[in-house]
Amino acid sequence: MILRTRGPLRIAEVWLDEPYDGLKADFASFHCRSAPIDGQRCKEKLAIVLDLSKPEETLLAAMTRTTRHQIHRTARAGLRVSRLEQPDGAAISRFCEFYGEFARQKGLNAKVGDGLRSFASAGRLILSEIPDESGRTLVWHSYIHCCGRARLLQTASLFRECCDSASRNLVGRCNRYLHWEDIVYFKARGFRVYDFGGWYGGGKDEERLRINGFKEEFGGEIVRNFDLEMALTPLGRTALLLRRLRGRLQRRPD
Repeated sequence: MILRTRGPLRIAEVWLDEPYDGLKADFASFHCRSAPIDGQRCKEKLAIVLDLSKPEETLLAAMTRTTRHQIHRTARAGLRVSRLEQPDGAAISRFCEFYGEFARQKGLNAKVGDGLRSFASAGRLILSEIPDESGRTLVWHSYIHCCGRARLLQTASLFRECCDSASRNLVGRCNRYLHWEDIVYFKARGFRVYDFGGWYGGGKDEERLRINGFKEEFGGEIVRNFDLEMALTPLGRTALLLRRLRGRLQRRPD
């Protein structure tokens, strides 16, 4: 849970299924809960998840044959996985620099540093990477974790910097292998759910459909998640009312 202040307003950011009883805030934003909260207006989103209570052999068998082959091939190559369970400021800055360049190449929002530092301060952030033999990072993953669930936040790779197909294929294999190693890591530590993050439910955005296809390679189940905002005090109710009014005004046609 992350607590912020905005003037006199105390704001809580609650992720996954963190308990919120006794929360000392005026206003709370809930993200990616596995069930709605009764009596609250919820926004439904989709995600694709793996059930980590299943044996490793079952999880592997649910993946496509090509994905299993790429995972085994990368494992035989001997590339190591580096994982940071309590990343410090230097590690987060290194991730953000790498991700920033990756995001710029794809035209994505590269501003992730403040959020990751907040998660790290709350003890909820894990970073994993695969470097090549020279120490240059090929792939990064970031996760937020809570209540037996690990949710993928960002992935970043050097794919677009590779000048030949062999290098691009290596990065692609490493990305799949890192997902598998992260799955094994979280399973071994008693996590129940590996969450690949958002799932695009539309049919027009080709890039997001391609990302769906990548996630489908690992098997898994598409589930509903819920975002919501909740007022906890009279000041919070006023803030929430103003927020919703502002949203309606912004959606009105000119």
